[in-house]
Amino acid sequence: MGRALEPTEFSSGIAPGQAVHLLRQLGFDVDERAEGPHTTSSGSAWAILCNPQVYDIERASQELDEDAWTLATGTPEPGDRLVLWKTKGRSSTRGVVALGEVLAAPEVIPPPPESLPFWISEPGDEPKRRIRFRYIRASGVPLWISDDRSGLLESLTVSRAQGSGLFKVTDDQWAELIRLLGALPSETKSRTRQNPAWTRDELILALDLYFRFPPGTISQSHPEVVALSNLLNTLPIHGRRPAGDRFRNPNGVYMKMCNFLAIDPGYAGKGLTSFGREDQRVWEEFSGDKDLLSSLARSIRDGANTVQATWDPDEDEESFPEGRVLYRLHRARERSAKLAKKKKRQVLKQTGCLACEVCGFDFSRQYGELGAGFIECHHTKPLSELDSPADVRLGDLVVLCSNCHRMVHRRRPWLSVADLSALLR
Repeated sequence: MGRALEPTEFSSGIAPGQAVHLLRQLGFDVDERAEGPHTTSSGSAWAILCNPQVYDIERASQELDEDAWTLATGTPEPGDRLVLWKTKGRSSTRGVVALGEVLAAPEVIPPPPESLPFWISEPGDEPKRRIRFRYIRASGVPLWISDDRSGLLESLTVSRAQGSGLFKVTDDQWAELIRLLGALPSETKSRTRQNPAWTRDELILALDLYFRFPPGTISQSHPEVVALSNLLNTLPIHGRRPAGDRFRNPNGVYMKMCNFLAIDPGYAGKGLTSFGREDQRVWEEFSGDKDLLSSLARSIRDGANTVQATWDPDEDEESFPEGRVLYRLHRARERSAKLAKKKKRQVLKQTGCLACEVCGFDFSRQYGELGAGFIECHHTKPLSELDSPADVRLGDLVVLCSNCHRMVHRRRPWLSVADLSALLR
């Protein structure tokens, strides 16, 4: 349909949170829904105590999309709603710090790697009974008990609880809480801007960093993670970005590196369960050829400062094997007027015409004066094999008609002139 489906347009026949969880496991790229918390649901609502001396729940709820919580007892089900209640700790505030939706029934798992930066006390790596849930962005949270004049928060059982546990929230209490927070779907949708999906260029850079500095040996504050975050914010490959500092921040970069833990067969622990289809594709293409990966990453970094910030939306850059940045450098190199003129003069001198080197099509023969002097140049040498983006030789160029030039870029890696000629025959 060319756009994301609204909740009213998509039904899975199972709980909404479980649908998202399963789709991600199947390899789909699923953006966090922006419609806000459910005002009605067939599931139950629960409250969980969060100790800020153990876990930085305020920061985690702002920066993570999904999380897991230790749960000794209780059996929340996928689709159930959560109220995350912050106890005082050393702070003077307590109350509702976040809302959530359960993704899967409790299971014995270690703490997810993406949550490690938010642990204040050492979580350990031993598996415990935990529930996975997604955070629901609500406009009125945090809502502290000292600011609630309605008395609703004081009526919640969790407000009088100590230690840990799962506490029931009635449907009436949930509905009143949603009313207090003012997080209706229409308000949240207009206010929220999601991060765009990671592109091939960005994943190549992240995977290269993953192999150089495995996530278990560094943190989100590592200089290389911060440097990659800064680089990603300068790449001219996204037309729109969310406001603020959420776009490819160091935590987001570190989380993406942790995504590869779920794919890496050499990792003994448990990584994220919700990696994307493109994550796996990039892993399969480059995990066995780290030299090529490193070369591509270096070329993207080198080319980031020279590539134009705008591009032709009709170009087939998504199928280019080295990503958008190098594709645009590749196309800018092919379109160099000075270089193209030299190549055309060379071909005319050698052959007497400007015919496609694959199919033999001659624009001047087909279109007369209109087609005179017209042919496209294709650079056969990948940017990753060049000493610098400016290192271009006439011998690396071939002349192709528009159709054959398009077909060359339809495969990963792109086809050679000989390969395309064989297909045409």
